[in-house]
Amino acid sequence: MPATSEEIVLGIHFPGSLEELQFNGKSCWQIGYEWEPVSIIALEEDSGAVFNINTAKGTPRVFINTDLQAFLTFLQYYKQYQERKSEVETPIVTYSRDEMLKRLQEIKNRTIIPLAQKKEKFDRKREFKAMKQFFKQNDAAAIQDENNWWSMILEQVEDDLL
Repeated sequence: MPATSEEIVLGIHFPGSLEELQFNGKSCWQIGYEWEPVSIIALEEDSGAVFNINTAKGTPRVFINTDLQAFLTFLQYYKQYQERKSEVETPIVTYSRDEMLKRLQEIKNRTIIPLAQKKEKFDRKREFKAMKQFFKQNDAAAIQDENNWWSMILEQVEDDLL
């Protein structure tokens, strides 16, 4: 059964079937893909490590985690991070022309009702440090090299791109 958009984290899709493949002479099992089927998420048979393999580009594989459990744990942590972040972010609102004119008139007349302030502010820097520490404690190899998959994710989180 395909995942809903709420279940997809970082574009990772798990189609529910395994497919054996060879990459640079190593046996791997495709367990999913990232955004498009050409960007494979694979388990290396010998080590159990998780890699991202882009079959279209012919580029080197990218290390993700030392094992599947660590990968799933990191995805869950990231999903919870996103949920905490979205709970306190102000949603983007689109107004029609008429709604905006009404709001502008309310501002002019000082009759506008202010939006309720969120009680809790999302501390992105604190959350980022906590995520990095969690990753270090649970699979340090995943962020040991700046070219590893999770290192690139962390960089985007730190820059508030994710």
